[in-house]
This record gives sequence, C-alpha cells and structure tokens, in this order.
Amino acid sequence: MIKDAIYPVDIDFEYKLWKNRLSYYQNELLILQHRLKELLDEHPELLETTQRFNKLIDTFISREIHLQNLIKVQEESIDYYLKDYPISPLHEHFREHEKIKENIEQLDAEYAIFFDEFIENFNRY
Repeated sequence: MIKDAIYPVDIDFEYKLWKNRLSYYQNELLILQHRLKELLDEHPELLETTQRFNKLIDTFISREIHLQNLIKVQEESIDYYLKDYPISPLHEHFREHEKIKENIEQLDAEYAIFFDEFIENFNRY
C-alpha cells in the first residue's frame, strides 16, 4: 500500500474545481472589461488607466486559457496512467498536477490584488 496514496477521483475533483474557478474568473473579467468600456465612454480622461487595466485583463485571460489547456492535457492523461493508480506524490502525473496547482494558487493571489486595485481605481465612478 502506498503512503499518501492519490486516486484518480481526487485529482479529477480538483480539476473540476479549478476549471470552475477559471471559468468564473473569465466571466468576471469580461464583465470588468465591459465596465471599463462604459467608464471610458463616460470619462475619456480615464483612457490611460482603462488601457492599463484592459492589458492586465487580457493577460489574465491568456493565463487562464493556458491553465485550462494544461488541465485538459492532464485529464486526458489520467486514462494513460490509470494502471499506475493509486499513485504516490512522487509520480510524474501527480508532480504535473502539483505544478498546475501552484500556478492556480499564484493566479488566485494575483487576481485578488488586481481586483482590489480595480475597485480602488474605479469605485468612485
């Protein structure tokens, strides 16, 4: 028996959570992008600030799409590694899983900062 055994259902569950979170962020970013357009129409003096935030939004969306693609590859590879399950934390499939997890956590932290900055800059409008 493997100490700290990891099963496909556990990994699959995390992938579902991450995909939902990324989808939520993308939807929220599209709403914020729409709000930036409205603000720019009403306040042309905000051009520089809205452009900066739009670039940040584009970067976040690009990173989210990249992470979704990595998750998809990992999900598809579960079948390939199924014969190895349960796996240990040292298994290649789990190490890739952990890399994605680190990227998701980093994105979460950066998104929280971005969102706070967005509210701080545009709350008064």
